[in-house]
Amino acid sequence: MCEDLEQQLPELLEPGTYRLEKVDIDECPTLKKAYNVRVPVLNCENIEVCEHFLDLESLRNALAQVHASYNTGAERQ
Repeated sequence: MCEDLEQQLPELLEPGTYRLEKVDIDECPTLKKAYNVRVPVLNCENIEVCEHFLDLESLRNALAQVHASYNTGAERQ
């Protein structure tokens, strides 16, 4: 499922315009406990966007929120 989500990202984002950081939760007991049955999980600047499948609308909303915070200088929560 992780590979499927990764392959779908270019539907919204131009290749080379984003950085995808893949994290193997099996390497960290804390992450494994938090995400074990939820993978893949997509986060954008500490905003949890979706799990299991790519939700393009949620990703668009998260990107808009991040973009707005950068433009206003506001701190993201």
